[in-house]
Amino acid sequence: GRESNSAAHKGAKPATQPKTWLEVAPGPRSEARVRYVDSRFGVRHDFPFEPRRLRGRDGDLIYFDVGRGTPLVCIHGLVGDFTHFEYLATRLVSAGHRVIDVDLTGGGASHKRRERYDTDGFARDVIHLIDALGLEHAVLVGHSAGGAISAEVALRLPRRVSHLVLLSSAGLRSFVRP
Repeated sequence: GRESNSAAHKGAKPATQPKTWLEVAPGPRSEARVRYVDSRFGVRHDFPFEPRRLRGRDGDLIYFDVGRGTPLVCIHGLVGDFTHFEYLATRLVSAGHRVIDVDLTGGGASHKRRERYDTDGFARDVIHLIDALGLEHAVLVGHSAGGAISAEVALRLPRRVSHLVLLSSAGLRSFVRP
């Protein structure tokens, strides 16, 4: 039989993976700060938007909400965080939009769920955020797995999601088995 990839590399030392993380400084909301850290490049910079907390069904969701106008809810992909939309958010706010971006459960500074991570659970978290912010209508912007989550939210809230923007979305193709 064919040898598995892990068996073929038995005894090989695993490569050191670069680390990225968010540091959330504790304190009153007016003093809360997020610092983005990337060990690959020694990058440390203060994130320009104030983090906010929303009590979720099993822990805190961290998000930011900036600007005025049409609300765009940005949803990152797996193993991502809300810093992925930092530069896009800056431009969208200056163009007159409200940008809301959430750290999905298990990513960034949001809590780490003990149960299984799946599209259903992520969609419920995004719907909870939309409800808590009282959004009547929103544009959902999803990248990678965030696209599949956005599509699921749109299916569940068809009257409240006005547009769906998918950026290199995952999960929307069917594959034919040989």
